[in-house]
Amino acid sequence: MSETGFTKLYHPRGPLVTLPVPSDPKEAFAHIANCLDAGWLVAAPGLGEGEQKEDVGYVLRGLHDSDGETTPYLLLYSTNEGHSFSFLKVYLNCQADIDAFERASGIRLSELREYAGNDKPERGKSARLDTYIMRLTRPLGVILKANPKYKESDREAAAKRNELYKIPRRLFVRWSEESSAAPPIPDVQLAAKHLQVLECYTAATTQKRLDDCRVRAKQLEFTAEQVKDQDSLYESRKKALSAATTKSGAGK
Repeated sequence: MSETGFTKLYHPRGPLVTLPVPSDPKEAFAHIANCLDAGWLVAAPGLGEGEQKEDVGYVLRGLHDSDGETTPYLLLYSTNEGHSFSFLKVYLNCQADIDAFERASGIRLSELREYAGNDKPERGKSARLDTYIMRLTRPLGVILKANPKYKESDREAAAKRNELYKIPRRLFVRWSEESSAAPPIPDVQLAAKHLQVLECYTAATTQKRLDDCRVRAKQLEFTAEQVKDQDSLYESRKKALSAATTKSGAGK
């Protein structure tokens, strides 16, 4: 065959391989079909539609504090030594999130020094700050997906106004080591995220904390019914917190 074109497909064991493709459209169609029938993959093994994988070489542990309630988070840095800035911030909202990270990385969260700042330190810029950015003994895979709420035009407009655009470009899905078993089907994953939002609303003891939960929920996509449930609980908790604040003030 005349090998004038190329395509990239994944081997079932992981490598991305460039394969020759004939120039004739019909021959190319049949050739690619044969490749897929033989077991070559369009997406990397273990990834769902729209998912991407990045390798993490360094992590920083921080703590988000809102009205006395704290949530640990991780800043993830690439294995690529040319990339010195964090590419993702992952909140560990519950013990299950912490357990998942510890299983995937092989290290305990408590082993990471806690960074007190609110910024995202550049790796290699300061010897003092680098003491908080831990190099992993082995790369840690993280699965991401594009955030449908992110808009480049909105980010550019915010930059012109010298404002921070808070919508992340990509969203955390899971640690890649979690996919060694069959990954949950999408609606199960969605139900788990929905439950986390409801738990966050229920546990909120201040309006600020309640609003923080709502901001995170709005960064994700849910079914119309789930959004309805979340909005109902949000309004209910908002009224309860307002009533508690009013009662507390009246008692003084």
